[in-house]
Order: sequence, then C-alpha cells, then structure tokens
Amino acid sequence: TEIYTLSLHDALPILVTQVIGILIQHLGNDSNDCVRSTSAWAISKVASAYPAIIQRDTNAVVTALVAGLSNPDPVIAYYSCFALLEILTCIYPGRQEESTNELSSIFLPLFNELMKAVTRDDADMSKLRITAYETINRLFENAPLDCLKQMNEFIQPFLSQLESSFNLNVDEDDQRQMQAYIPLVLQTITKRIGNDIAAQAKPMYDTLTKVFTTRKVIVDEALTAIATLFEACPQLVKTVFSSFTPYFLAALQNFQDVSILKSALFCLGSLCDALEEDLFKFDNGTLCDNIINTLRSHLQNPVVDQEMRPLIISSFGDIAMAIGGYFNKYFSDFYSVFCAASDITIPPNETNEDHIDYVITLREAILDAVPPAMHAMCAAQKQQDFIGCLGKLVPFMQCLWYDHDYRTRNIVSSMIGLLGDLLSNIVPVMDKTLVQQLLAMPFVREMVDHGMHKSPNPDTKEIAQWANQQLQSVMK
Repeated sequence: TEIYTLSLHDALPILVTQVIGILIQHLGNDSNDCVRSTSAWAISKVASAYPAIIQRDTNAVVTALVAGLSNPDPVIAYYSCFALLEILTCIYPGRQEESTNELSSIFLPLFNELMKAVTRDDADMSKLRITAYETINRLFENAPLDCLKQMNEFIQPFLSQLESSFNLNVDEDDQRQMQAYIPLVLQTITKRIGNDIAAQAKPMYDTLTKVFTTRKVIVDEALTAIATLFEACPQLVKTVFSSFTPYFLAALQNFQDVSILKSALFCLGSLCDALEEDLFKFDNGTLCDNIINTLRSHLQNPVVDQEMRPLIISSFGDIAMAIGGYFNKYFSDFYSVFCAASDITIPPNETNEDHIDYVITLREAILDAVPPAMHAMCAAQKQQDFIGCLGKLVPFMQCLWYDHDYRTRNIVSSMIGLLGDLLSNIVPVMDKTLVQQLLAMPFVREMVDHGMHKSPNPDTKEIAQWANQQLQSVMK
C-alpha cells in the first residue's frame, strides 16, 4: 500500500522493477505473438528510461531477448533486436576501455544470433536486417578490450557478406542495405582494432571500392570506411592511391549530396595525414590543384549546403599541414577564402539560431586553418607574404575578442594559440613599427591575461602561458 502514497515519479521505478520479470516471462512463453512482441517493445522502453533496472540482471534480460531474436515471427524478432540495441546504447557507452565486463561472456553468442538475424529470409520485414546491423555495430562500439581479438576474426565474414551483395540476383533494397550497413560495421571494427587490421586492409579496400564499381556511384558509407582504414593503416594509402584518386575526386566534386561530400572531406583529412608532402609531390601538385580548385568552387557556389563551408575551410588547413612549404602555391587562394569567410557576421539582435551557430562554427574553422597556413608559409620562407594578410587577420581577431556574446571557449583558445604562433613565427621578421602597433593593441594583452588567469580550461591556460612567453620575448 505504500506505493500509493508516492508520487508517480517515485512510484514508477518500483512498478517497472516489479513488472520486468513478467515482461520476460511473456516474451518467452505467451501463446499470443502480439503479446510477445509488445513485451519486447516494453523492455526496450525500460532500457531507455530505467537502464539501472535492466542492469540488476542484464544477462537474464539479454538471454530472453536473444531467444526472442530467433523467433520465427519477424515482428517478435525485430522488437527483441531493438530492445538489445537499446540496452547496448543505454547501459554500455563509455565502457569500451574496460579490460572486461559482463558483455565479454555474451559477446560471441550475441554476435552469432545477430548474424543469423541479418541472413534470415524474412530479414527485410519489420526492419529486422537494418536493426540487427545497427545492434552489431553498437555491440562492437561498446565491447570491452578482451573482445577485440574476436572482432578481428569477424572481418572476413563481413567481407564475404558484402561480396555476396554484388550478386545480380540480390534484391535491390537488400543490396543497398548491405552496402550501407556492412561498411559501417567494418569502419567500427577498424576504429577499435587500429593498425591490427593491416593484414586485412587490402582485401577490405578492394571489396569496399567494388561497391563503387558495381553501383557506378560513390556510396558515402563505403567511402567513410575507406577513410577510416587509411587512418588506421596509412601504409596502405601509397599502395592504392592511384586507383583510389578517381573515386575520391568524384566524391569531392559531388556537392549535390551532402553525405558524400562530407565523407570526401573526411577522406581528404585521412589522405593528408597519411601522405603528408607526397600529396603534392607524387604528381607535382596536379592533384592538389584539382582539390583546391574544387574546394574554392564549392565555397563560391551558393547552392552548396551551408554546413559544408566550415568543413571545407578546415580542409585548407589539413592540406597546408600536410604539404608544408608547397602550400605557398595556394596561399592566395586560401587568403581569398579567409577574407570572404571572415566578412560573414552576426547582425545585432540576431534571432536566427541556425545562422548564429553557422557563423560561430565558421569562425572556429577559420581560426583552426590559419596556423597551418602560417607554418606552411614559414616553411617556404615566405613570411613576408603572410605579413601582408595581417591587415585583415588582426582586425578579425580583435573583432572576435570583443564580440562577448559569441566568443566561445574554442574561439578564445584558438585565438590565444594563433597569437602565440604570430609572435613566434611572424613578428620577428616584421617591421619594428608594425610590431609596436600590434603590441600596443589592448586585446593582445587582454587575451593572454584572460587565458592565464580567468580561463577554466587547463589546456587554454597552458597555451596562454606559452603565448605569454612569446609576448615577453618580442617585447625585450
């Protein structure tokens, strides 16, 4: 009777705790398939709202759901699978660095049942196949470290499944599902096991690019999986670079599809990390010319989705960091991009939150891209060319500093770092009169002092202390 004296907020967890065993019983034994599927659905809601209740006996709940996953009725199987997805999502995130946990003992049997689900003849009904792949992916994302060796062993079965999707007899919808979700799972495995994937990297690359050749179109999930593969196994890039370039450029030029363009920009970052100066040197800049021209064309095209622009500007920084002094060839392009982007403002009394978020993201991208461009010009012994852009850069920084309403922590930290870079690399070769004018600007000292004494971020404090050392050095 005490439960009736409690508020609904306090009473509900007690009721749910009492009913979870009943739901498990109905899922396993009820003669009515509708009751069984509804019981699985209810367990998924408990996992989402009260994960701690599930955790009191996770194995019992998972065991019941795995049994439901193998039920001949695809609706029961789907809701059981969805409940497993919710449990993995709500109970295990952030635990992947644990050496072992309760997932370890059920990892293999759960994976095997999920793989049976994706290959069922009726897997296309009730979104069972899609949900099973999503659950496998979440299982791999959150599994503890003692499961990584088994993940490596699963690569070949997934490649075989992906290979089977190229069969002309496969239903088109099934083919698209497999060619979207299997690369997603392979990407997750790659992230988890890192360079341990090296032995299977080339077969993975060959199978993933076959998606492009059979579909005659770039598929973003496969492209993103390849980019992740390049990050984990940079030695693969030089081996396949010539064959990969046409796919990459086709994706980079496809501004009509945001997902594909975003994957291409992610892939560009992976190529920059893996190749460094060879990105320019392997064909004496022909590819880089193509990339820079494509990026500039996108920024000048009003049809290109606005959310792509900060990512594109960040890509200029990736290229500068990779090719170093060779970026001198593209500095005028970068400076034009910087000028146009830095002129985009947030009007007084702006109420459009999307525009505010866009401009802030744009500013953060600019501040991230300028230091690599600066270091590239220094490597090319072209500091004087960079000095020419200070007439635009310094007022931009000053404007951001005094724009208190939209001065994010990232902006503050990036500007302090940029100031330190200027003091260290550019100021020593500047005319003394210009140096005095820069150092006399109040915001210079204000930024450093803020970073050292007011910022709650320890990384910003460290950057500010370094910038202060550079400031003291040039003031001597």
